[in-house]
Amino acid sequence: MDSLLPAWLDWLNWIILPLFSLTILISVFYSFTIIGNIIAAPFNSLLSEKYQQLLTGHIETDDDESIIQLLSRTLSAELKKLSYIILWLIPLLIITVIPFINLISPFLWIVFAIWMLSLEYLDYPMANHNLRFPQVRQTAHQQKSMTLGLGSGLFILTSIPLLNFIAIPAGVIAATKAYSDITGKKD
Repeated sequence: MDSLLPAWLDWLNWIILPLFSLTILISVFYSFTIIGNIIAAPFNSLLSEKYQQLLTGHIETDDDESIIQLLSRTLSAELKKLSYIILWLIPLLIITVIPFINLISPFLWIVFAIWMLSLEYLDYPMANHNLRFPQVRQTAHQQKSMTLGLGSGLFILTSIPLLNFIAIPAGVIAATKAYSDITGKKD
């Protein structure tokens, strides 16, 4: 196979191929999670509501909310989260391509993934209490150890093949339990 690089740069193939493969894997990982959560968002809100009802014996959501309103609310929240992700992706991508600074890039990507996974899943129980994404971010910031613990567990779960299929419902249940614990809304 003819190389696109001159012969004296053949050694770069050993660097470029793994870097390209890692980039593709990260892209697929984030895309799968984002698309899966957008599709599952209305169901995740219902799962969170039912689990909180199991935990507390009652729920504080709007019983008059129609399916259309639920879809509208959850899809709107997903789009806000997506715009928040994009705002953080830009500086992370810039850091990733700057020589020497890019050495910290993998660690920043992991912290970013952990933070975003916890925000993603904390949004479901908090939205059921009419709290919006800025309030979710504020609560997550105030409860850093809980947030990083939840996100770390979800990061590990989503990183394991086959187990990642249960990550979405497990994340919703874990976030609902965590939110109930921090607000004192448990049995």
